[in-house]
Amino acid sequence: MRKWTTKDYRTMPWKNGGGSTTELAIFPEGASIDHFFWRLSTASVAQPSAKIVCAIFFFG
Repeated sequence: MRKWTTKDYRTMPWKNGGGSTTELAIFPEGASIDHFFWRLSTASVAQPSAKIVCAIFFFG
């Protein structure tokens, strides 16, 4: 079993500059943001007018 801490997660800004996302898990491990099977993340909204998209994608 592996214990995860906040330093294990990858945080990146949104393309529109309205906030950021912190990636909690991605499969396959080490996949890029453009090529993954599934991804779990949280969002921090920096601009109140930022558009937020909630999407669930499964590829396979």
